[in-house]
Amino acid sequence: NPGLDQQINESFARVRIALDKSNAAEDFSVVQVERYGIRLSLARAYYIGVLREVAGVIENRTGDLEEARIEQKEGEIFYRIIEPLVARSNPAGNLLIKSRLTGEFSNIDADEFVSELSKGLIGRVKAEMTGQETALGEANRPHAMAEAAGAKYFARIFLPDVERRLGAQERTNLETALENLLTASNELDAAKSTAAREEILAILTNYESQLKQATYSITTDTAFVD
Repeated sequence: NPGLDQQINESFARVRIALDKSNAAEDFSVVQVERYGIRLSLARAYYIGVLREVAGVIENRTGDLEEARIEQKEGEIFYRIIEPLVARSNPAGNLLIKSRLTGEFSNIDADEFVSELSKGLIGRVKAEMTGQETALGEANRPHAMAEAAGAKYFARIFLPDVERRLGAQERTNLETALENLLTASNELDAAKSTAAREEILAILTNYESQLKQATYSITTDTAFVD
């Protein structure tokens, strides 16, 4: 993905500049923010990889079964990398995804995958916002900025689906609110920070209500086999 390559390269460039330590306090904040940018841009690449392989399984499951099996296995491998990001906030959805990636082709549903992945990532956005609020209360600017950056980059993974379900304007509103949270953290502005968090939460609540509500009874983990 050329766009992701550019984002990662730009983040590394900003880190290299910060490591010159011309302004220690400011440079530390830059590194804190950009480490999220690098890590979660890579996570987004694997998220895209999972969905691409799921699409391939759906395309080939009634024709080229060998190709479908290969794509299912590749989807499983990609998912292993991002599983901790999803499982922490959506353990039931994680079990469902794993069962689909090791089960019958006929059970694979693209919207179900997107929805369960997003539910896990939404939980991570909320957790980062909680961390940002705590850090702001302690006047810990670098930590507040890092947590705000985490919220921004976790949300960036599923932004295209926000647009698909809620429209382009709501995606823009979410992106703006996330940037406002980062700015408020930089300024240690509690009022702006609260307003930004409330707007983000309202949009995420609306988005989550539009996700597929899967009915599942999976209570045991599915072991991936190498």
